[in-house]
Amino acid sequence: MKKRKLLALCLVPALLAGCAAPAGVTDLSRQFEAGDPAPPEADPAADAAIGTLGAELLLALAFGLRTGRALRWVAGVNLATQLGLNLALEVFTYCNGALAGVMAILALPVYLAAEVAVTLVELRIYRRKLTGERGLSGRRITAYTWTANLCSFLAGVLLSFQLPTLF
Repeated sequence: MKKRKLLALCLVPALLAGCAAPAGVTDLSRQFEAGDPAPPEADPAADAAIGTLGAELLLALAFGLRTGRALRWVAGVNLATQLGLNLALEVFTYCNGALAGVMAILALPVYLAAEVAVTLVELRIYRRKLTGERGLSGRRITAYTWTANLCSFLAGVLLSFQLPTLF
């Protein structure tokens, strides 16, 4: 089996695992008695990061970023920017907790601005590190970066309405 097909087959379960259960949903097959310790909670930030990473790696394959080096750069940069993005959004939400009614109005523009900033950082890194590798042009890298982050942004917005406990 070719490496890229094998990699895609390995990434799909990771993507699905990242989006499978909303925060607080645990193994429902186990029943608890009074006094039992609570089961561990799902980590919504980790779930979102896994889902985003899986989706962006699959898109990287579709855009021709198929070398191990390119995929490692995409994975590493994506994990770092996801950490920064989620931390920044958490700090913003925490600092504006008193403005709970206004948060619904401010959340989308702030999230959009943060996602554009992340996209620009990722684009700069990818263009510096991956341009010229096995025929990767700056245009292809630019198209991949904007497409992947637009998909990630739209998925995040849609999921925020469907699964508000994640956000």
